Amino acid sequence: MKHEVRTAIYQWMQRLDMAFFDDHKTGELMSILNNDTNRLELFLDNMMGSAIQLLVFVVGIGAVLFWRNPQLAVVTLSIVPVVALFTWWFMRRVEAFYADIRSSVGDLNT
Repeated sequence: MKHEVRTAIYQWMQRLDMAFFDDHKTGELMSILNNDTNRLELFLDNMMGSAIQLLVFVVGIGAVLFWRNPQLAVVTLSIVPVVALFTWWFMRRVEAFYADIRSSVGDLNT
Protein backbone atom coordinates (compact mmCIF):
# COMPACT_ATOMS: atom_id res chain seq x y z
CA MET A 1 0.00 0.00 0.00
CA LYS A 2 2.86 2.36 0.84
CA HIS A 3 4.35 1.72 -2.59
CA GLU A 4 1.01 2.50 -4.25
CA VAL A 5 0.67 5.77 -2.30
CA ARG A 6 4.21 6.85 -3.20
CA THR A 7 3.68 5.90 -6.83
CA ALA A 8 0.39 7.84 -6.97
CA ILE A 9 2.00 10.91 -5.40
CA TYR A 10 4.95 10.69 -7.79
CA GLN A 11 2.63 10.43 -10.81
CA TRP A 12 0.60 13.38 -9.50
CA MET A 13 3.79 15.42 -9.07
CA GLN A 14 4.84 14.66 -12.63
CA ARG A 15 1.73 16.47 -13.88
CA LEU A 16 2.39 19.68 -11.90
CA ASP A 17 3.64 22.91 -13.48
CA MET A 18 7.24 23.94 -13.04
CA ALA A 19 5.97 26.95 -11.04
CA PHE A 20 4.94 24.57 -8.28
CA PHE A 21 8.52 23.34 -7.96
CA ASP A 22 9.80 26.93 -7.90
CA ASP A 23 7.61 27.61 -4.85
CA HIS A 24 8.43 24.39 -2.93
CA LYS A 25 11.79 23.11 -1.75
CA THR A 26 12.96 19.71 -2.92
CA GLY A 27 13.58 18.62 0.66
CA GLU A 28 10.04 19.56 1.64
CA LEU A 29 8.64 17.45 -1.17
CA MET A 30 10.95 14.55 -0.25
CA SER A 31 9.76 14.85 3.35
CA ILE A 32 6.16 14.57 2.21
CA LEU A 33 6.90 11.58 0.02
CA ASN A 34 8.86 9.71 2.68
CA ASN A 35 7.71 10.75 6.13
CA ASP A 36 4.01 11.21 5.46
CA THR A 37 3.68 7.87 3.73
CA ASN A 38 5.54 6.24 6.63
CA ARG A 39 3.14 7.94 9.05
CA LEU A 40 0.20 6.67 7.01
CA GLU A 41 1.55 3.13 7.26
CA LEU A 42 2.03 3.53 11.03
CA PHE A 43 -1.52 4.82 11.37
CA LEU A 44 -3.04 2.01 9.34
CA ASP A 45 -0.93 -0.70 11.00
CA ASN A 46 -1.14 0.35 14.63
CA MET A 47 -3.47 3.24 15.32
CA MET A 48 -6.46 2.05 13.32
CA GLY A 49 -6.44 -1.36 14.98
CA SER A 50 -6.02 0.20 18.41
CA ALA A 51 -8.86 2.65 17.76
CA ILE A 52 -11.22 -0.15 16.69
CA GLN A 53 -10.17 -2.25 19.68
CA LEU A 54 -10.75 0.69 22.04
CA LEU A 55 -14.17 1.40 20.53
CA VAL A 56 -15.26 -2.23 20.87
CA PHE A 57 -13.88 -2.31 24.42
CA VAL A 58 -15.77 0.84 25.49
CA VAL A 59 -19.02 -0.29 23.86
CA GLY A 60 -18.70 -3.79 25.35
CA ILE A 61 -17.90 -2.56 28.84
CA GLY A 62 -20.67 0.05 28.52
CA ALA A 63 -23.19 -2.62 27.59
CA VAL A 64 -22.19 -4.81 30.52
CA LEU A 65 -22.31 -1.81 32.87
CA PHE A 66 -25.78 -0.81 31.66
CA TRP A 67 -26.95 -4.38 32.02
CA ARG A 68 -25.59 -4.72 35.57
CA ASN A 69 -26.18 -1.20 36.98
CA PRO A 70 -27.46 1.61 34.73
CA GLN A 71 -26.79 4.38 37.27
CA LEU A 72 -23.17 3.34 37.71
CA ALA A 73 -22.83 3.08 33.94
CA VAL A 74 -23.99 6.67 33.46
CA VAL A 75 -21.55 7.96 36.08
CA THR A 76 -18.66 5.85 34.82
CA LEU A 77 -19.18 6.49 31.10
CA SER A 78 -19.78 10.23 31.54
CA ILE A 79 -16.00 10.68 31.43
CA VAL A 80 -15.77 9.27 27.87
CA PRO A 81 -16.97 12.49 26.14
CA VAL A 82 -14.59 14.52 28.32
CA VAL A 83 -11.66 12.32 27.31
CA ALA A 84 -12.73 12.52 23.65
CA LEU A 85 -12.89 16.33 23.80
CA PHE A 86 -9.49 16.52 25.49
CA THR A 87 -8.01 14.23 22.84
CA TRP A 88 -9.47 16.38 20.05
CA TRP A 89 -8.13 19.56 21.71
CA PHE A 90 -4.71 18.00 22.25
CA MET A 91 -4.47 16.83 18.62
CA ARG A 92 -5.32 20.33 17.41
CA ARG A 93 -2.50 21.75 19.58
CA VAL A 94 0.04 19.14 18.49
CA GLU A 95 -0.78 19.69 14.81
CA ALA A 96 1.14 23.00 14.80
CA PHE A 97 4.20 21.32 16.32
CA TYR A 98 4.03 18.53 13.76
CA ALA A 99 3.98 21.12 10.97
CA ASP A 100 7.13 22.70 12.43
CA ILE A 101 8.86 19.33 12.65
CA ARG A 102 7.83 18.49 9.09
CA SER A 103 9.23 21.82 7.93
CA SER A 104 12.49 21.14 9.79
CA VAL A 105 12.78 17.71 8.19
CA GLY A 106 12.13 19.34 4.82
CA ASP A 107 14.95 21.84 5.46
CA LEU A 108 17.25 19.02 6.53
CA ASN A 109 16.44 17.05 3.38
CA THR A 110 17.10 20.14 1.26
